[in-house]
Amino acid sequence: DAATGAAHTAGATHNGMGACICVVGDGGDREVQEGCPVVAHSPAEGLRAVALSPCGRCLASGGFDGLVILWDAHSGDARHRMLGKQKPECPRVRSLSFSADGARLASASQDAYIQIWEVSTGVLLRSIQPTLDESVLHIHFSPTDRKMLAAADDEGAISVWDVESGEKIRSLVGSAFSVFSPDGRTIATAV
Repeated sequence: DAATGAAHTAGATHNGMGACICVVGDGGDREVQEGCPVVAHSPAEGLRAVALSPCGRCLASGGFDGLVILWDAHSGDARHRMLGKQKPECPRVRSLSFSADGARLASASQDAYIQIWEVSTGVLLRSIQPTLDESVLHIHFSPTDRKMLAAADDEGAISVWDVESGEKIRSLVGSAFSVFSPDGRTIATAV
C-alpha cells in the first residue's frame, strides 16, 4: 500500500470444496482470521489467476472459463464480473495485472487476447490480440504508469504494449517471466 507502506499479498489455495482466495494485509504480520477467505470461483469454473491492487482494496481473480471477477478485498463482496472476447475453445485466464494507480486491470487468456478493464466500472476498455507464437502466459503493467504493459508467451517472446492506443512499442526475446525495474525503464528477463 503506497499510502501506509504496508505490504499486501494474495494467494490461491484449494479447500477441497472449491478454490478460495486469501488476502493477508498489514505487512503479512497477522494470521488470516477465520472467515476471511473470499470464495472466488466454484469448482466447475476453477481458479487460475489472482492479483491484488496496489492499494490492497481490490482483488481480481480469473478462471478457466474466462471469467474475471473484481472483489472488495475487505468485505469479500464481488464488485464486477467480466467476460471479454475469447475464443470459446480456450477462454482460460492465465494472468492478471493491475496498473500502478489501480485504475486498470489487464487480463490475459489462453487464446492470446489481452483485455484492459476499468476497475471502478468493470467496463472493457480495449482488447488486444498480440501476434505471439504461443498463448500469453504472463502480463504485467509498468510500475510507473497505466499505459505500458509487457506480455510474454510460452516461448519467451515478450511484447511491450501501449494499452491506451493498442500499439506494440517493442518486441523482446527472453523468458516467459519478466519484470520491470522500479522506475519502469528496464525489463529484466532470463535468456
